[in-house]
Amino acid sequence: MIEFITGCMFCGKTEELIRRMRRESISGKKVVLFKPKIDNRYSEEYVTTHDGVSFRCITAENSDDLYGYDADVIGIDEVQFLDDGVVRFCRKFRNKLIIVSGLNTDFMGKPFKFKDSERHVGELMAMSKVYYLSAICTYRENGEICGREANFTQRLANGKPVYHDDKLVVIGGKEQYEARCEKHFVIEEN
Repeated sequence: MIEFITGCMFCGKTEELIRRMRRESISGKKVVLFKPKIDNRYSEEYVTTHDGVSFRCITAENSDDLYGYDADVIGIDEVQFLDDGVVRFCRKFRNKLIIVSGLNTDFMGKPFKFKDSERHVGELMAMSKVYYLSAICTYRENGEICGREANFTQRLANGKPVYHDDKLVVIGGKEQYEARCEKHFVIEEN
């Protein structure tokens, strides 16, 4: 079975993935958690939430690095940063419990493409049980936070939305990204 935890940044995807991995581990199952090597924000040895909650992991340069581990439950954080071979991996091992988390859309609101591919996470979502999470819109106007339900990831540079033709992958946190509602999500054109 494949479960896909998705939503915009700051909605709690990694937190939920870690919670599920801990539950499975407590039940006596062998678990292994992976994260893409590119995600080096907090630690190479741990998947870590923005709030500092962590779980030991194995870093993967690409989907080939996911093979060869003895586990009942396989977790993959930030799945959108891997190559499209992760789809084949998940299909091959779906007799196990595979729990992935990742962004469903990029900073332009388009389906997030896998590394070096035109294929996107929607293909993996189509074969998964999908859990959508949302955040709170942190757009500020007159000193007040919007507070609406947020389903979009806004990339910022110097506090302003970046242009649509900016680099697709920029690893970062609250200094470069905000969760936004539909009203406050902006795609800047050149």
